[in-house]
Amino acid sequence: MAYSETSSDPDTQYSYDEKETSSLLVLNPIGHCHVKYHPDSEWDLMYDGANTNDPVDMTLCLPHHRHRGLYGEQRVAMFVGSNSENIRLKISKFQLAVVASVADVTLWLPSDFKGHICHVGSARLSLSAGFMNRILPNTRFDSDSERVPSEGDYVVVSTQGCVTLRMWDVQTSTPESVQKETFRRMFSCMRVKERRANWDCLLNRK
Repeated sequence: MAYSETSSDPDTQYSYDEKETSSLLVLNPIGHCHVKYHPDSEWDLMYDGANTNDPVDMTLCLPHHRHRGLYGEQRVAMFVGSNSENIRLKISKFQLAVVASVADVTLWLPSDFKGHICHVGSARLSLSAGFMNRILPNTRFDSDSERVPSEGDYVVVSTQGCVTLRMWDVQTSTPESVQKETFRRMFSCMRVKERRANWDCLLNRK
């Protein structure tokens, strides 16, 4: 399967061979969807909602083990597209492209996410307390969707709608606790790093 990105604005178009991708297409954009590795295709999962008015609310379940066909830093690749309906995804360990025109996008990224996030669009980017506490220190933000990093996880979001990034706790398999993460954020900001006193100046006194 081949796709081409014609521009870097939210109206980015992707083209692909429908015959080659028919087995990868997701028909129901609601609920759980198990992602399988397809070595002969560029994408391992696809949902193209360009011609529908259905909102997207999916939990993308990736394999718990690394497929023997995946080598080095190769990633599981997924594509989710929509024109104006909202997109809600919960995902882990991936290369993900989310393309929309004016739809709002909310992503729950795993707490062990380490990689790059590319945000293409002029709309506001909102980060939850859990995302800032657990994911932000291991994340790099970029606006160049044509430069794909060779290491780490990779997410690109292209939309004129609002983008919200939240944290999914992989240890408890639950969404972030807003109250808990907010308090943690407050205390971490209030914490003052202890400074060691320098008493050497007293030794020079006569």
